[in-house]
Amino acid sequence: MMDNPSENFKLASTLIHFFQGAAFFIMGGIILCIQEKEEVREKIKFVAPLAFIAAGALSLLAIIIVVGDWSFDFAISVMKIKPGFFIFMALSCVFISAGFSGVLFESDRKKNKFWGYAYWIFIFTIAVLYAIMPFRVNDEARVFVMANHIAMAITLTMALVLKISEFFTEKKIIKILGIIFLLITSFQLLIYKENADSFKHRIVTIKSESGDMEKAKKEYKDNDKTTDKKRHSN
Repeated sequence: MMDNPSENFKLASTLIHFFQGAAFFIMGGIILCIQEKEEVREKIKFVAPLAFIAAGALSLLAIIIVVGDWSFDFAISVMKIKPGFFIFMALSCVFISAGFSGVLFESDRKKNKFWGYAYWIFIFTIAVLYAIMPFRVNDEARVFVMANHIAMAITLTMALVLKISEFFTEKKIIKILGIIFLLITSFQLLIYKENADSFKHRIVTIKSESGDMEKAKKEYKDNDKTTDKKRHSN
């Protein structure tokens, strides 16, 4: 762990983006592999949801280890310096929730349709959190973070829209485009490097010239003497 909290935030954010990108990459790869292959789907149907659980768990570990120096309580204390970083904890929880929903859905698709809807709702929530990410960082890095995360939110939302479109059309191009947008999202996350200014801790230092201090002391003493003279004269 580095001694500089700003560098710890930067490293943790970069790792979290990588873990989440890996989950979406696995998800896109799985969807690509099971196209019209029921036997293959049955063998690997739990891989994508488990990848989401792993991504969420690893993201939480990154926060605890890198930001908190292996202490959850200390990580919370440090994040209070930059409350915007709590969005990564929210993302971690949503990834884990999405993963468990996917596992329940895949265990029995006919009986557990509710969990299938929950699975995609959680993934849409991830897109929303990416969209608001720029408003959780310092002003100096807002343009950089916005350019990257709005793009992630858009490509992930497009993938979801195309997935929903599959219920209304069987055109293969819809499935292919959905996979492409999902993989684009994953690549954006995998190569993302957090800006140094995103969670930089500002330290305000107040300096006072020694001459000004001496002058203030002298004025205080003079005022004090004047007050004493007035008291004695009364």
